Amino acid sequence: MSGLNYISWLRGMPCIVCHRPGEPHHLKAVGLGRNRKKDIAEHWTAVPLCRQHHDEYHTWGRQTWTEVYGDPYPTNKRLRLKYGQSTKKNHG
Repeated sequence: MSGLNYISWLRGMPCIVCHRPGEPHHLKAVGLGRNRKKDIAEHWTAVPLCRQHHDEYHTWGRQTWTEVYGDPYPTNKRLRLKYGQSTKKNHG
């Protein structure tokens, strides 16, 4: 299973906060200059956030965002498990 495929799977999923259309947000920063089109470990830390909640995460920082909306890491874990189960169904 590839992190790039996981990111593609997340695209268009609803935001974990408000359920509007989401986009992948990396909970572990990828960093400037890194190629997001390569299969990097940080892809596995992504959750779907709408543009508003994505911007708030970057503006407020993890601690404040988590105090307001809750810890996104358990949701990331559930999504990764769900992704693994969906790929197993598709591949036998």
